[in-house]
Amino acid sequence: ASAPRIELKPVDANQAVLASSGLVAGRFGARRVTLRADPKSEPIWFAGDRELIGEVLVNLLLNGLEASQPGGWVRIGVEAKKACVEIRVADNGPGIPEEMRDRLFEPHFTTKPNGTGMGLFTSYGVVREHRGKLLYEGSPEGAVFVVQLPLSPTTSMGAAVTEPSAPQVALASTKR
Repeated sequence: ASAPRIELKPVDANQAVLASSGLVAGRFGARRVTLRADPKSEPIWFAGDRELIGEVLVNLLLNGLEASQPGGWVRIGVEAKKACVEIRVADNGPGIPEEMRDRLFEPHFTTKPNGTGMGLFTSYGVVREHRGKLLYEGSPEGAVFVVQLPLSPTTSMGAAVTEPSAPQVALASTKR
């Protein structure tokens, strides 16, 4: 039996970022790590499965949380590029050592003491199923993961796309 095909529908990347951030905000507060969501004011549409992409973003956010120390931060932001939307998840944890980066998206590879090594592997597969890319970029401040998804062809032709809006989530800093 083959894997079920995903159903691609117009998704606003900003709403995906806000919804995913809202789901994990409580865990950040409990660990005293600041979560900052930086959506754009205008919708940025891509064709995707909202729930699956949401799971990818939650996974990346929780990985950032686990890598961060109390007082640290994780940021998630959205950028429209020429042909794609980029959702960037950055943290100020230790980052991924250079010698491990080539294996990041392999099954059962983990840098965590109790990790299964399936989170990034599964996320990579979901993003590829959306005709996108999941990339790791090193940063002097920590890890940066980038989800690149093709912009929705519906919106690039100027057609109006409507989508029920998710509730707006205000994320307060947990620094004291």
